Amino acid sequence: MLRVGDFAPPFHLSPVFGLEIDSGELTRSLVVVFQRGLPRRRIALLTEAWPELDREGFGLVLITDATLPRARDLVPRLHLRFPVVVGPDLFKSWGLPPRRLGLASILGAMPRPLAIVLGPDLGVRYVGGFSVERVLTAARAPGSSSS
Repeated sequence: MLRVGDFAPPFHLSPVFGLEIDSGELTRSLVVVFQRGLPRRRIALLTEAWPELDREGFGLVLITDATLPRARDLVPRLHLRFPVVVGPDLFKSWGLPPRRLGLASILGAMPRPLAIVLGPDLGVRYVGGFSVERVLTAARAPGSSSS
């Protein structure tokens, strides 16, 4: 899994709706959030954070392992303004562990979203749970190895 100070692999993301995202064209910090499924309560956190991230000039993209039909249904219904990418293979290529079927998933609990803040040079500035304060601090930090 990526750590602060590492560099993310080059990527080309195709959101469910909207423009494609190419790592070679980044000019600002990007918050990449990995979320298993598309639980509305977790998506609400991102929806609330998006205006502040956008106002500060930072990008946000949600990568999910949900099905494409579910994503195509929820994105417009929830009025999501940030890109959503269906990419179960991206979890593996970014070094995230596979989905586990345990008691929590049987009871309907969803894992917390994992946020990775990248600088324009693809340097990893933060890896951890999503919180507006943490990702803004990391996205604002100069250089690629600040946390």
